[in-house]
Amino acid sequence: MAQIETRVFSSAPADIDIDALSEKLDAVREARSTEDAKEYAAAIKDLITFHYDSFKAGERYSTLEFDIAFKNDELLASDPRALALVRGALHNKERTGSDARSLADAVEAAKSNFRTNRANVSAHLNSLGGDWTTKGAIELAEELEAQFTQEFERQGAHAGEASFRAKRKVIQTLNDMSTDPKKAFILLTSKDQNASIKLFMDGVSAKMTPVIDPSELVLIRDGINASRAYRFNKEPITVNVMSNQTVGGVPNSVADELEDGDLAFTYFGGNGVYIYPEKVKKLLKDGVDADWFSTETLDARDLYRHLIVHETAHLQMYRLWGNDTNTGTKALEQDFMTFKVKKDGTSTYGNESVSESFAEQYAKYLITGNASPEFLDLLSSKGLTKAQLNKKWRSAFSNLPDTFFKFIDGIFQDDQNNVTPEFNGPEASEYNQGRKYGAARVHKLGRILGFIGNKPEAVPSVKKDEKVVYRGLRGASGKTSRQLHGEFVNSDMPYVTYGIYGDGAYSSKIRSEADGYADWFGPVTMRVKDDANIYIDRPVSEFGFNVAQKNKNFNLRQLHKDMFKAGGILEDIVLNEIDPDATPSELSTAKRLLALKLGITGDYENDRTILAGMLGFQGVEVSGNQQASYAIILDRSMMQIEVPAGGF
Repeated sequence: MAQIETRVFSSAPADIDIDALSEKLDAVREARSTEDAKEYAAAIKDLITFHYDSFKAGERYSTLEFDIAFKNDELLASDPRALALVRGALHNKERTGSDARSLADAVEAAKSNFRTNRANVSAHLNSLGGDWTTKGAIELAEELEAQFTQEFERQGAHAGEASFRAKRKVIQTLNDMSTDPKKAFILLTSKDQNASIKLFMDGVSAKMTPVIDPSELVLIRDGINASRAYRFNKEPITVNVMSNQTVGGVPNSVADELEDGDLAFTYFGGNGVYIYPEKVKKLLKDGVDADWFSTETLDARDLYRHLIVHETAHLQMYRLWGNDTNTGTKALEQDFMTFKVKKDGTSTYGNESVSESFAEQYAKYLITGNASPEFLDLLSSKGLTKAQLNKKWRSAFSNLPDTFFKFIDGIFQDDQNNVTPEFNGPEASEYNQGRKYGAARVHKLGRILGFIGNKPEAVPSVKKDEKVVYRGLRGASGKTSRQLHGEFVNSDMPYVTYGIYGDGAYSSKIRSEADGYADWFGPVTMRVKDDANIYIDRPVSEFGFNVAQKNKNFNLRQLHKDMFKAGGILEDIVLNEIDPDATPSELSTAKRLLALKLGITGDYENDRTILAGMLGFQGVEVSGNQQASYAIILDRSMMQIEVPAGGF
């Protein structure tokens, strides 16, 4: 039976009457359950006759796979006359001609149509920044097909039927999105934010135009970020940006309950937050009652932020208490009574019901940091206070090495020791002597991690192979270049340069480049040791190292991104180690100060060597301005250095 169903749907033309086909299949399944071979054969004959008649006269048709399926069916095989009946129905049915338009052809045509007619949202994407992307026709079709297939299977359809129906649904959806602005949308997604924005079209003009402009879309994004404050709502979230004429995407039962003045809504089991920018504009134009919401909504930014946070509060409410129109309301009301939370007084809108009161108090807590003790007790009972949600970041980032946490702890120890200036560390006076010792943050890294006193291996001559590099210096601050090279070999605090690829001691594979930085003494010759713990920040190492092996599965660029993104490592450190109750403004300030203490700026090119050191690497291999490698040295013990006969 499964083979027959698969054959029916895999070969059916795109325009087959799917409902009639399903009826024929249901009759076959029912007959199969009776175990009566003749009744079963009669139902199959009716099915394959309908299937054949769905093809146009000049179209190709093959019975081979049906024959195979019939032979493999145990019930038909048990009765030769029944088998002969269904095979006879296909007798002389084979025909040549053009191929019928297949479902795959129809899907491809729908994709092409969508690509041609979809709105241009490049300006919207540029305004969002970060990793926001839009789904193309192929990705969107695949995603829709997976969703539809899952839903049809949930409804009990056979796998073949579910797949066929899903493809038909994809075709219908893509065509609607290509021709009808009222049904059209473009999906914007961000993996970093774990969020999507479903951007509908204006629903008025024939031209596909997003319902909001790029500046308004930024307010939607900022509202999503606000709903994530203090690690709340880390689940995937979709904001559906609707036009007043948007059709589809919302059950009729929900749409019937909406009132003309509703700016935004959620519903139990729905796909995130639904918001109407046109209604938001109208309310702002008419004026917002100062007491209507629990936070100030003086402008569009305030209002979008409040609406999205308020609605995500409802999503949390559904998750924790259930459907707000059924048992969830009773459970929430009971908890309000248990913790003596006032239902009214937060805002006029919050006075309308217990669920709206919860959402208004929740929004106030996330946006302003303020909440009544009773409401905090209610949140605490569900694990929703800031202190509960800010789980210890060290365990969350257990993949990071001990050196990373050691450097963080060293920063905090500097604070306890009242080190000033905070960027430089206790040896700041040395740096300020004409800055002859160069990049302070590299010395700070070495001091905290314990490698500042490590020395290179001094040898009469280094092996001349692909690991050889050269370093050129000019005399400065009363010292000759020879003396500065000597300090590199012998001093606890050698000269360390600033560099466009990150601070550290620079050496180049190209001798002529090192000559350009040297004076009369000339550059020194060094060699990167075979066992050097060096991060390779280029596709192929010119030193002959295995990149994957040396990098130990670390991705420096991704770590840098994770440090600075919203909800990233800097934010985790602040909320766990510095100020768990920081307001959004305080959090932003604390993150900037923490980055300053760590010696990172937000610019990857500038920060890479510091982050590499925090991961335990002794240096970094990068491409220089002549595309040959630099070895940027943090811990000198990764090097051999050739010492001239007279020494330095």
